[in-house]
Amino acid sequence: MVRQLGEQDPDNGEYQNDRNRYNSTRLAFIDDTGRFFSSDFANQQPLVASDEGVGIKRRLTLDPDGNLRQYSLNDSDGRWSVSWIAVSQPCNIHGLCGPNGICHYFPTPTCSCPPGYVMSQPGNWSQGCRPVVDIVCTAKKAQPVKFLRLPGTDFWGSDQQHVEHVSLQACKNICRKDCTCKGFQYQQGTGTCYPKAFLYNGKAYTAPTLSTPMMYLKLPVGVNISGISVPQTNVLISPRKQHPDCGQMSASTMELFPEIHKSSQGETKWFYFYGFAGASEIQAVEEGYKALTSNFRRYSYKELVKATRKFKDELGKGGSGIVYKGVMDDNRAVAVKMLENVRQCEEEFQAELHIIGRINHMNLVRIWGVCSEISHRMLVTEYIENGSLANVLFKDHILLEWRQRFNIALGVAKGLAYLHHECLEWVIHCDVKPENILLDRNLEPKIADFGLAKLLNRGSSNQNVSRVRGTIGYIAPEWISSLQITAKVDVYSYGVVLLELVLGRRVLDMALGANEEVHKVLRKYVAMLALTLDKEEPSSIAEVVDCRLSGQFNYMQVRTLIKLAVSCVDEDRSKRPTMESIVQMLLLADESCSMC
Repeated sequence: MVRQLGEQDPDNGEYQNDRNRYNSTRLAFIDDTGRFFSSDFANQQPLVASDEGVGIKRRLTLDPDGNLRQYSLNDSDGRWSVSWIAVSQPCNIHGLCGPNGICHYFPTPTCSCPPGYVMSQPGNWSQGCRPVVDIVCTAKKAQPVKFLRLPGTDFWGSDQQHVEHVSLQACKNICRKDCTCKGFQYQQGTGTCYPKAFLYNGKAYTAPTLSTPMMYLKLPVGVNISGISVPQTNVLISPRKQHPDCGQMSASTMELFPEIHKSSQGETKWFYFYGFAGASEIQAVEEGYKALTSNFRRYSYKELVKATRKFKDELGKGGSGIVYKGVMDDNRAVAVKMLENVRQCEEEFQAELHIIGRINHMNLVRIWGVCSEISHRMLVTEYIENGSLANVLFKDHILLEWRQRFNIALGVAKGLAYLHHECLEWVIHCDVKPENILLDRNLEPKIADFGLAKLLNRGSSNQNVSRVRGTIGYIAPEWISSLQITAKVDVYSYGVVLLELVLGRRVLDMALGANEEVHKVLRKYVAMLALTLDKEEPSSIAEVVDCRLSGQFNYMQVRTLIKLAVSCVDEDRSKRPTMESIVQMLLLADESCSMC
């Protein structure tokens, strides 16, 4: 363990990594001031704790993530805090993003898949990425392949061989002829070729140079990777230094570490970590790793006040709070939701956020981070350009064509199916409606506010949601009858949304026009639609579809959506389909469609 300590570059030799080739001892210890000594450190310089000094209880722990940390005990509150960490940059921890995954800073550490690969198990980066199309090896005919340059990227280890003084084309041919080769690294100038059997320990260099070896990824020719960017680090991470020029330290930086800047026999001693986006505290290192493992970044209230220009640009308001537009320091547009009526204690709040942060799907709004300071509870999410489906579908400034409506129905179904069936925790949305379905620049749907619902553990069927959630017109009848709440409440609400996609207007408006309760109007209308389906007359179906489409729709797809809507809003929830089965039916309708 001692000999593998620290952030060692595998491309360097022993002395470049401060190791002694001729010292085979395995001794290491921490003295009572927090200094860590190892017998194979070539320079014999100890690694020093940030709170160096006597009288502090300490422990050294090899944590589950593979990182070695020294903890110090605060006697006043009994809490342990990190005072020294072996690997200050999480992307240097081998295998953090799993097979084929690439770790990069954005600016916090983030895992991504290279082009031609997708996440193996959503929410679990330890499983890494898998190829979209596998390269098939047969004795008769080799599958055509191509090579994609990954600038500033490396996959440490798993080299099949080490070939020197060859051309780039020769290196490509070596990998092309070997079916087990997944890619290669090539050193320009020296002509060194490293074909790789596996792609582990993927990392984007923080500051690639012309001498940095180039990684080439082997892909089948037929894989479409157009428009897919290569994961890269967009912030400069400086190497760790033990004795930086103290004269270059800002006063604010020194104030953060009042106990670090000490004098011993006339010599000033520093142990300084360059963290993420220029942060220097060890706490920033830990927060960065937490952001990677939970997909969350913790924002300060001050940061969000600046990003939103003191909460000036309001995007919308709902039962859970007001949403503001913001722009972060990296020019990334975000939506900041100021949560209201959050009653959980801090531990419960953080526990729910830990689950929400691991949820990642193309049809769910991505949550970037959270602010939890005193009374301020806010979520920071991606900004979705076209706003809500309600603003588009029920207004005339954008007319959704039928194909776009069908894609929205399919995308929302996929997002809900992921929440209901694929998450590590079973998540019920409880408030599916057009206002919570956002449309990006390509009118692809993304479900918002899914993390604000009650979270139910998979298999715990006896749990209840304590209070009614939802919106009039979309609420399932079991909310009113005090029955146990299951994922079928989302199926019911989804059925109402399907009807509105076909009709082009709100079901609630139909009730207001009839001067009746919305639930009764919906029951009558669904009964009429069921009779229409039995008749199988195209003219009857056409009378139901939004007249603004002027008859430009696919009959089979409309019929499928109406049939699904009728089954989704069934009073008997046991007869409602699951979101998984809905996705399958929509995919079948999509595949059988020849004219859209």
